[in-house]
Amino acid sequence: MNTVTNYLKNASLIFVFAFIINNAFATSNPTDATEELTSFEIVSSTETVEIIWQFTKDIEGEVQVQRSGMDMNFETIGEIDGTAANRFADNQPQSGFTFYRLAIKNTDGTVTYQKVAALSR
Repeated sequence: MNTVTNYLKNASLIFVFAFIINNAFATSNPTDATEELTSFEIVSSTETVEIIWQFTKDIEGEVQVQRSGMDMNFETIGEIDGTAANRFADNQPQSGFTFYRLAIKNTDGTVTYQKVAALSR
């Protein structure tokens, strides 16, 4: 296969897989923090991956940045106070397919998972 065809095949696979994962892991309670997430993007450079997000308001608790490979076993790679707009740099990004998500750890101890973003490096 040529490079363009291979890229399109991988991009389609990532899109379908991310769609399935988002439907499996996103919260279904409309009062949860998922409603407050206005943007979530992943920007890859040669040495790091920037995870950038914004909420409509500050979160009461902390934001955990989580990462997973194809096994979907997410691990927390950073914890940030729940400010409305923030970013986190993954300075040890994985190669291959990587998935990122935000987990909101509320002050009462409950955790709300946000949508999943996929990246291929």
